[in-house]
Order: sequence, then C-alpha cells, then structure tokens
Amino acid sequence: MAAFRVYPWLIFSIFVGVTAAVFYKMTTTVPDNYMDEIFHVPQIQSFCRGIFEWDPMITTLPGLYVLTLGLLNPIAYVLGINMTEFCTTDVVRAMNVLYSVGNCYIIYELLSTLKDKKKGPSRAVLMANAVTISTMPVLYFFSFLYYTDQGATFMVLLAYIFSLRNKHISSALVCVLAVFFRQSNIAWVVFIAGSVLVRELETDTAKHGPKRPATSLTKEVSRYFKTILGYFKSLTKLGSLILKLMPYAVVVLLFFCFMYWNNGLAVGDRSSHEASLNLPQLFYYVSFTTLLLAPYLITVWKAKQFLMFLKKYPLLTAMFLLLSLAAVHNFTYVHKYLISDNRHYIFYIWKNIFQRHWSVKYILCLPYIYGMWSMSNEMSNKSILWKVLFSVTLVAALVPWQLMEFRYFILPYLIFRLHLNNTRFKSRLLLEMIVYTTVNVVTFYVYMYRPFTWPDVESWQRFMW
Repeated sequence: MAAFRVYPWLIFSIFVGVTAAVFYKMTTTVPDNYMDEIFHVPQIQSFCRGIFEWDPMITTLPGLYVLTLGLLNPIAYVLGINMTEFCTTDVVRAMNVLYSVGNCYIIYELLSTLKDKKKGPSRAVLMANAVTISTMPVLYFFSFLYYTDQGATFMVLLAYIFSLRNKHISSALVCVLAVFFRQSNIAWVVFIAGSVLVRELETDTAKHGPKRPATSLTKEVSRYFKTILGYFKSLTKLGSLILKLMPYAVVVLLFFCFMYWNNGLAVGDRSSHEASLNLPQLFYYVSFTTLLLAPYLITVWKAKQFLMFLKKYPLLTAMFLLLSLAAVHNFTYVHKYLISDNRHYIFYIWKNIFQRHWSVKYILCLPYIYGMWSMSNEMSNKSILWKVLFSVTLVAALVPWQLMEFRYFILPYLIFRLHLNNTRFKSRLLLEMIVYTTVNVVTFYVYMYRPFTWPDVESWQRFMW
C-alpha cells in the first residue's frame, strides 16, 4: 500500500526531471533572446535595474515581470547576488519551468476534485493524466521561453481550484493576478464565477427537484428555471449565492474600470490587436482540440454514432452546416502575421490547406461539425447550464481576435480536457501521451537544430509554435 502511495509522485518526479533536462538543453542550445523574448527579457531586466519604463511594443499588463521580480529578489538577496547580474535570460526563463511544474500539480488536484468519487480513476492514473495534459505541445513548449503563457495558465487554474473548494475570496484575488498576466483571461474569470453559479443551481436542483433524471432538454431547462425562481422566494438562499459571487463581480467591475481608463483592452501598441468578429476561430479551436484529443474524439464507435446522429437529425445538421458556411464566408479574417511569418506551424497550415483552393475553407465545415458533435458528445455527463457557460466563454475568449493563434487555445483546451468524460481508459491516455511526446520531440528538435535564415536578416530564425 505504501508503494502505491509513492507511485503518483514517482510519475510527477519523472515529469520534473525531464522538464529540467529539456530546459537545460533548450537554454544552452539557444541562449539568446528569441521571438517575443526580445521584448519580454529586456523589460524584466529593466525592472531588475529599478527602471520601471514600459516598452510600448508589449500589449499585456506587467504581471509576468512583477511576479518574476518578486520571486527573484529574495533569492538574489539570499545568494548575495546583484539583481542586475541575476536577471539573465536563462534565470527568467526558469520562472516558466516553475510555472509548468506548478501547473502539473494543480491539474492533478483539479482532476482529483472533478473525478467521479465512486468510479473515478486511481491516483496514479490521475497523475499520469496530469503529466500528459501538462505536456500538451503548445503549452509545454513555452515552459522554456520567457513568455506569459505558463504564468497566465497557472493563475487561471489556481483560481479555478480555489473556487471548486469554495475559497472564493482567494480565488478572486488570484483572478486579479490572472488578468494582470493577460487581459483576455477576464473571460475565464467570468467562467469561474459562472461555474460557482452553475454548481449551486445543480446542487439545489438535485436536492429539491425530482429524483429521476430529466429525460429531455426541455425538462432539464424547466427544472433549473424552477430552481432559479426558488432563489427569489428565499432571501437567505439568494443572499448566500450573492456573497459567493461578489468577489468575482468586484474583479469584473475593476476590469471594466481599467478598460474605460485605458480606452481598450491592450496596452502599448494596439495596431496588431484590433477586435473583430472572427467566428471561424471557434472552428479552428474545435479542429485543434479534436486532433489533439483524437484518441478520445476520433474513434470508430464515435464515427458510427455520428452517422446515426446525421440520420436522426438531418434538418438540424443542415442548419448547422448552413450557419457554418455563412460564418466562414462572412467572417474569415486573414491577419498579416498569418501569411507573413514562416516561423510558425500556423503559417504552413494556412498556406498548404486553407490557401490551396478557395473551396477548402467551405469543405472543412463538414469536419468542423463532426468535431463539435464529438466534443459535445464527450460532455454528455455535464448539465446544459455548464455546456452553455463553456460555449459562451469560448465565444468571449476566442471570437474577438483576428489572428489565428494556437496559444489562444491553451485554456479552452485545458478546461475541456479537465472535464473529459472517459479518462479512465488507459489505452487512450497512452495514445494521447505518445501523440504529445512525438509532437514535442519533433518541435524541440527543429527549433534547436534546424535554424534557417531570411534574405535580409543576419540572425538565425527558428521554427516554433
């Protein structure tokens, strides 16, 4: 029994060791600032010198730099090292390794909290899931560069676990830090607050509603509507709910005050971050998630179930197809970075798939519908309230951005993966781990050992997410 208790932490220790080894190799192979690090690293180094001037090319709030400064200052003091000398590229990059390890542990805690208490997987399987999720290629790659992704993700996940454990003031305080890392995280603050409301309604409905499960969507909605009306009949219940939601409401209110004061979302140069109604961004996210989670979402059984769905609901399918075609036709945006920067996966995907023929973007609506159905089918254990909340959050988090960027999909992917229904199947988990490991190895190898040059630029260019 003692050996069993150690086993999950053995898996975690292997993850930490491998991550440390990859960090050492990445940092020694590419020691110089690369891509957006040419903005981020000089900014934190300026802070370390006590110069708090802002680079206008940086469009996020200074959470990344403030927390880095706060963590490195006491370490430098204990070691007797001057902060100016201590804030090197490799040291500040190491901050994201810490966030990566922290994310893995929080994901394990989230999985433990969200699992089915009666039929849930063992602790070892939960840790294997956490490690696999933590190595999701886009997120894991940015463990080794000084970017905002790991820290922003850490704050959102930490706020989420606090809210699930009813520590709402702590959760709201961490939500402030999440927005301080990346303003777009406000969508996930609203999701966390909405999750509190959904859980209260689900619990109250299960406690006081009919014992038999709802047999239709209409009946399920009707039950929740009656529960909501019940809150307005009881000031005690309503007051208790308001007290739980109030900390998050304060965060959202402060954010809107910031938006008003800043006259927009982005700080600094906003020329490349203009708001839009990029509806196909939802389809790109669905494709991204469906392919990454192919062991769960693309199976023979699911294909058969999808065909049955098409036969049972032809009109509904046709309606979704027409809406998808209309969205693609009227709201597809091609950002200048998408077609001009050949250092990213997305450049080649757009060039070799979407630009191959004018009809491709319309033909892809069929796989989009499969992906949406498969993801929805995998969330069959979730209530209609949770599904609506997640869908609305996706729209708020993704649609406003013109640029098709995989990094925008990190948190939507993580929230979906955390709530995935059938993670008890070890064979699928193993396949998922193999897929992630393969993609990571290829990406790391090309990034480190296959640099290339541009005609008018002397420095090496490297392929990355």
